[in-house]
Amino acid sequence: MTKDFVSKDKITWPSKALSSSFMQMLDDELQGIYSPVVDLVCKNKDLHLEFKGNLDLSKWDTYVPRDEAVIVLYKGNRVFTIHRDGKLEMTTEFLRSMKDEGFPTHLSGKPDTQEYIRKFVPSILFNIASYGKPSMEIEYEQMLIRANNLERRVNSEYIMVYNQGRYISEKESEGEKDAKQIRFDVCAVKWPQHSRMAKSSKGQLALIEIKYALNKEIGSAHKQLERYYEYLENNYENLCREIELILRQKLALGLIERDEKQTRKLEKLEVDKGLKTAEIVLFLVDYNPYSKYKNDLICAAKELPFSDQVRIADGGLAMWDEKRPRWEGLNDD
Repeated sequence: MTKDFVSKDKITWPSKALSSSFMQMLDDELQGIYSPVVDLVCKNKDLHLEFKGNLDLSKWDTYVPRDEAVIVLYKGNRVFTIHRDGKLEMTTEFLRSMKDEGFPTHLSGKPDTQEYIRKFVPSILFNIASYGKPSMEIEYEQMLIRANNLERRVNSEYIMVYNQGRYISEKESEGEKDAKQIRFDVCAVKWPQHSRMAKSSKGQLALIEIKYALNKEIGSAHKQLERYYEYLENNYENLCREIELILRQKLALGLIERDEKQTRKLEKLEVDKGLKTAEIVLFLVDYNPYSKYKNDLICAAKELPFSDQVRIADGGLAMWDEKRPRWEGLNDD
């Protein structure tokens, strides 16, 4: 892996991106020992792969973390996690009927990886579909990633870089630091159509908070957005650099599909480091036009000091008569 993913003068940051050596283990062109895992995800678009790195960004090409991994997900549930040393992790309840079949705990080479995928993964996927806990919110996260990253004909303006990213937010309070964990549903790069023709176009950071059912539980969602923005204020440049690297790495592994011309541009895309260019998107999956709680949420979001950077998006499959436009003039003589 020889591409210059990140300059040497970047700020040190414990990133979820992967080291150069682990990337080589995943690269099919380099006959990486874990490349069948990436091939599996690229061929089955119902699956999703996330990074679990622990990388010093300033020396991504030489630094070897003590541990790093990739996670394969299906229907919002973990299929398996594979660490750089070959250790396998799985959710016990999805190993039903396989406990006596010599389920491996480590993979030591490419043949091992291929055999594991061939022999065990189909049964794991069946067990997830049969016994997995339903979570439509997380499933829609995966659908959102698929629709924007893996469907070339869609060619949308948002590229989903990773989901369920966890960070530690530290706040000074009377001389003491109060550390809290913060989690972003989806972290994305916005790449507007109008800027794509420029030789050195820039992207924008977009954090997406997904809400599935528009019931009373969404009443405090604006407080989540406040925590998001507080984190951005304190860590924005580092987060942008991390996103740039993960975007390049996922492009290199074929986990984001674009045509050749767009891929070349995305490999060099920089995220605008100006905080005011960031977006926080509330994605309301089943946008119920009659939901009182939805209206309360939007009113509360409009009162936030950064409300001009908040966007509301709606989607899902629930249909409402109010949302269907009437076409005029089609039947006129």
